[in-house]
Amino acid sequence: MVERLLEHKAGEDGKHFATGKHLLPVLVIVLIGFLLRLSLTFVLPMGWDGGTFMYWANLVNQGATPYRDFFLRDPVYIYLVALSMKILGVSYLAISLVSILPSTASIAIVYMISRDLFDHRTAILSSLLYGLSPTIIWYNTVFDPHTLMLFLSSSSMLFLIKGLKTNDSKYFAAFGALLGGAVFAYRGVAVYAVTSPLLLGYILASNKAGQLFGPRKWLRQVLAVAVPFFLIGTAILLLFSTFSNVSWMLSSFGFGGQQESASYFIFGEVLGPAERARVLFVAVREWLYLMAPATIFLVLPLVHALSRRVVFILTGISGVSVLLALALGSMSRFRSAYGAYEPALIYNIVFWVSLITLISSALLLLPIVSSKFAGARKPELARPLLLYWFLSTALLVGLFGVPLVNYYYFFAPVFTIMAAPIIMTTMSLAKTASHIREIHFPQANAVVFLCLLGVSAVAVSAMIPSTPMTWRDRSMATNLSIASYIQQRTTLQDQILVQDPAIALYAQRGVALGISLTLVYNKNGTEPFNPMPYDPFDLFPNVTEIANYMSAGNVKYVVGDYLVCAMHIHPVWKLAFETNFSQETVIDGTVVYGLSLKAGTARTSCSG
Repeated sequence: MVERLLEHKAGEDGKHFATGKHLLPVLVIVLIGFLLRLSLTFVLPMGWDGGTFMYWANLVNQGATPYRDFFLRDPVYIYLVALSMKILGVSYLAISLVSILPSTASIAIVYMISRDLFDHRTAILSSLLYGLSPTIIWYNTVFDPHTLMLFLSSSSMLFLIKGLKTNDSKYFAAFGALLGGAVFAYRGVAVYAVTSPLLLGYILASNKAGQLFGPRKWLRQVLAVAVPFFLIGTAILLLFSTFSNVSWMLSSFGFGGQQESASYFIFGEVLGPAERARVLFVAVREWLYLMAPATIFLVLPLVHALSRRVVFILTGISGVSVLLALALGSMSRFRSAYGAYEPALIYNIVFWVSLITLISSALLLLPIVSSKFAGARKPELARPLLLYWFLSTALLVGLFGVPLVNYYYFFAPVFTIMAAPIIMTTMSLAKTASHIREIHFPQANAVVFLCLLGVSAVAVSAMIPSTPMTWRDRSMATNLSIASYIQQRTTLQDQILVQDPAIALYAQRGVALGISLTLVYNKNGTEPFNPMPYDPFDLFPNVTEIANYMSAGNVKYVVGDYLVCAMHIHPVWKLAFETNFSQETVIDGTVVYGLSLKAGTARTSCSG
C-alpha cells in the first residue's frame, strides 16, 4: 500500500535497522557501492587536484605545518590523507580511500535518514539510488574534500532529525558539534548551523498545538546547536594558533564565500543570458533522473494548497521556462576550464527527449501523486527538514561553489532522499493494474515516467566517463608513465616543473620548485608577478624567480599541462620556457619538455 510507504510509525526507528531481515539488504547495497567506487577510482580519468592534496599531505608527514609552512584551505581532509599515506605510502590508493570510505558510509547514512523520515522500503530505495547513481559515483571518485564533507553534513542531519523527533538536546548538541568540526573539512558547512534556527522556528510556528516544544524550548535547542558549534570551532582555531598563522588561516578559508562562486558568475560578473543559463544546463544534464522526482516532492505542498488548475498553469509555465533556459544554456560554450564539456550528439538527443517527455509526464502525474500523499499521513517532519537541507545547500553552492564543476554534487544526498518516496509512489501506481487489460492512462504514464528515469540514468552512466573534460582529463596510468619517464632520466637533485604534484611525488621529488598550487599563477599581473600578495611567509616564488631558475638550467623537465597555459600570460616566464626547453616526448597526449640548447622550439599554449 502506498500509505504504508509514506507513513512513519513512532517508536520503530531502531527496530527496523536492528533486525537482520532489514539489515542484510543495506549491507549488500553498501558492499556493492564500495566495490564499484574502489574499482572505478583506478579506471576513470582524474583531475590534478588530487595531486595537490597528496603533495600537501606529504608535507605534513615530513613535519610541515599548514598555514605556517604551506598554503591550503581545509585541513581535516589533508590530515586524513596524510594518515592514509603514512600507512599505505605515497600512492593513489592512499588518497582514494579518504574519498571511498566516507562515500560508502554515506550510503548507510542516507538509508537511516530516509528510514527516520519515511519507512524501511523507501529507505532501501534511497540507499540504492545513492549507492548506484552514476553521477554520484563519478563525483565520489574525485580526490577532494567534498565527499568527506557530504558524509559529515549528512551525519549531522541524522542527529538533527533525531533531535526533532525525540526533543532531546543531546542530539542538537551533536548536530552543532559535528558541524563545528566539519567546518575544517569544508568551510561551507557552517551554512547549515547558521540556518538551522529558521527550521526550528518554522516547526514551532507550524505546530499550533504546541506538542513539540514552545519558544523557551526552541531557544534551548538553538543554543544547544550554537554553543557546541562555536566551542568546537574555536578550540580547533586555538589549537592552530599555537603553531600557525590564524589570520592567514581565516583569510584562506574565505567564510564570506569565494570570488569564483556560482552566485558571482550569475550575479556579479558581466555575463550574457546564455552564459548564466549554462550553469543550470550542466547541472540538469547530469542529474535529471534524480532532479525530476525530487522536484515533484518539492512541488507537492503547492498541489495541496492551490487548486488543480492553478497548479497545472504554474507548473506548465515553469516547465516551459526551464526548457527555454536550458535551450539557451546549451548554446553557450563559456568557461571550459571550469568543467564545461560537450558530449557526443547521441547523449544530447537522449537528454532533450528525456527532458521534454519527463516534464510532460510529471505534469500529468502530479495530481495523482498528490492524492496518494493526501491519503496517507503527511510527513510533517520530512518536508520542512528536506526543504531546509535543500535551500541551505543552495546557499552553500551559491557562496562557495564554482559553476560547471562538481559543486552540484553537494545536492546528492537531499536529491536522493526526496526522489525515493516519489519513485516508490509511482511504482505503486504502476502496479495497481493486475492485468494488462486493466492498464489505464495513469498507470501507463507512471510506467513511462519510471522508464524515462532509467533511460536518463543509463545515458549519464555512459556519457560522463566517455566525454573528455578539462578538469578530469588524465588517467592514473598516464601520470605514472610520465613520472617513470622523468625519474629514469634525472637524479633526485634535478628539479621538474609540473602542475600536478602527484607526478613529482611519483618521480621521487619531495617538492616541485616549492610550488604547491600552480593554479594561482594562471592570472595576469605586473612582473614580477606574485600569485599570493598577502602570503605572510613568501612561500610562493614569483614568476621572475622561477624564470631565472629555469634560465640557469636548474629545471630539467616541464610537463605540458595547464602550467604551460599559465606561462603563456607571463612574458618573463614565457621567454624563459621558450628559449630553454624543447619538446622531448609525448606520453598519452601530454607533452614533456626537456632542457635543451635548441632555443625557440618550445611554445606556450593552453591546449597542453
